[in-house]
Amino acid sequence: MVATVIVAAAVPTKRRAAIVAIVLLLSGPHSLWGIALWLAFARLTIDGLRLDATASALVLWFASLHWFFATNHRNDFGSLHVSAAFVGFDEFSFYRSAVALLINTFAHVVLLLTATLPSKRSQFRRRVLDTVCWLFMLRCVVSVLNVSVQRHHLMLWAIFAPRFVFDAVTAVVAVSLRLSLLDL
Repeated sequence: MVATVIVAAAVPTKRRAAIVAIVLLLSGPHSLWGIALWLAFARLTIDGLRLDATASALVLWFASLHWFFATNHRNDFGSLHVSAAFVGFDEFSFYRSAVALLINTFAHVVLLLTATLPSKRSQFRRRVLDTVCWLFMLRCVVSVLNVSVQRHHLMLWAIFAPRFVFDAVTAVVAVSLRLSLLDL
């Protein structure tokens, strides 16, 4: 695996992105290499291939969704990593534990929005961040439509409502981070 990354660094940028994508597919979705390669692929597409803002935003958005599911998260309240709220502390604090659980659950959004910070083109970065926020809001709107269509479904509260809650909170986190990164 390391040899593949070293070889990929020696080839031109377009081929490097293709090699990283192939290794990503072969390594499996739940490996640490898969997550690292997604981030490398996202950086290659933004800086190396000179994609437009929409294509770069789509790559980063898919990378963040991959990160969310690859770290064993799901759109279900029972799958929250509650143990993350108790790591590193001797005594319990409700607010500190809530912040730790929030960071664990929505780290994919934070990493996604901060992945564009080193970009040299600030106008391009703003368009990418705006497009990513619109994609998260679009996913939230689709969840709202799905819940409204499935309102009489037996599994509404078990499947569709938790997904809506996760999508809504993810959209709120993405937009609030985008507004905090407005001047950077």
